[in-house]
Amino acid sequence: MDPELLKKVNAELAKQTVTITLYTGSDNATLVANFISRHLFDTRFADTYCPQEQGGKKAGRGFNAYYGPGIYLTDDRLEAQSYGPMTVKFDCVNTPFLDTTGTGFAKWRKSMNIGGGPQAIMNEKGLAALIKVVNSPGRSYYTLRTGVGVTPSRV
Repeated sequence: MDPELLKKVNAELAKQTVTITLYTGSDNATLVANFISRHLFDTRFADTYCPQEQGGKKAGRGFNAYYGPGIYLTDDRLEAQSYGPMTVKFDCVNTPFLDTTGTGFAKWRKSMNIGGGPQAIMNEKGLAALIKVVNSPGRSYYTLRTGVGVTPSRV
């Protein structure tokens, strides 16, 4: 995405905010400490923390998915606890937000003149928002790419 379009998109997402509590878990004490201390907790953390696939076959989930860089979160605390013994809660208050799970996402991309389909958004490291990437019965999944309005803490 060119820098001018990215700036326009981030400005628009700053107007679309959400307040929600999300979770992740880990067995990596350094990673958890970095989350809590907000180490590199700006758009640079997208490269630092979780640039890998979420929910891919390697994770034993039976499907391939790539949601781009960021911190992968869920709204299901029990599931997050299954990721590792250290659970981190992310309180998001008025955090820039993008829901990619509904029919409105394609219309939004078109209104913003974003070509390249959904992956143009998923792959954009400079996107500063909490992105809802999966909406499934009983739980949803998110990719966090901003520190705006986000307070991490241990559970």
